[in-house]
Amino acid sequence: MGPLRPGYERYLSNPEDQKDPKYDRIDQKRVEIILDPLTDYAERLLLTPENIEQLRTPLNRRRTEIKRQQNNLLKLVMDNDDPPEFVAEKAREIQSRLDDLFFDAVA
Repeated sequence: MGPLRPGYERYLSNPEDQKDPKYDRIDQKRVEIILDPLTDYAERLLLTPENIEQLRTPLNRRRTEIKRQQNNLLKLVMDNDDPPEFVAEKAREIQSRLDDLFFDAVA
């Protein structure tokens, strides 16, 4: 029999006969310490390819929207005959929306 792993206890199948096989089981005093991190890890592993694909679609939409907003900002600044104050205000508005999209994509 190998060494006892941390968080486990060894017990005899028949306490009256020392020659009977011994088994390892989770030490009930440490159940939360062991099972909580393992449960969290297992839940993260439950992402299936379908779930990943569902996450990818909104990210692709955000990425497309960010590119569109960036192009709008460039067009506004480069191809505009309006007064600079108007262009600057409009550019700040578009940049604010871009910042919101970036923060949403990161969160």
